[in-house]
Amino acid sequence: MSGLPHSPHALVTGGGRGIGRAIAAALVGAGATVTIVGRNSAVLEEAVNAGAAHFAAVADVSDEASLKAAISEASARKPIDILIANAGSAESAPFVKSDSALFARMMDINFMGVVHAIHGVLPGLKDRPYGRIVVIASTAGLKGYA
Repeated sequence: MSGLPHSPHALVTGGGRGIGRAIAAALVGAGATVTIVGRNSAVLEEAVNAGAAHFAAVADVSDEASLKAAISEASARKPIDILIANAGSAESAPFVKSDSALFARMMDINFMGVVHAIHGVLPGLKDRPYGRIVVIASTAGLKGYA
């Protein structure tokens, strides 16, 4: 990873495992200060202890207040330059077995979680000399799967 400004602060949602953790670790390797956000404190703590991130905050991206508090805490340490909106979830079932609550959960996490994250970082990010927002999405957003 190249082209980062001197020591930016990156916030990665869903950063405790999988793609988010790999992105966080790559950003650490490129010289960024990295805060990861997720729902499982043990997973987040293990990622920090392994060097995949510097800081962690427990928050659910579908809970706007929780996520904004985590972003505020991270921003207080160091202004955020990069948002990686990676948190996501996938539940699936045949349509006739899918109730509206399933669709609401998926929208709250996969869509509103991104909206909440961007709303949380944008006021400070727009004044930074190097502000970036990256949104990670599943290929399920492009193609329906059985």
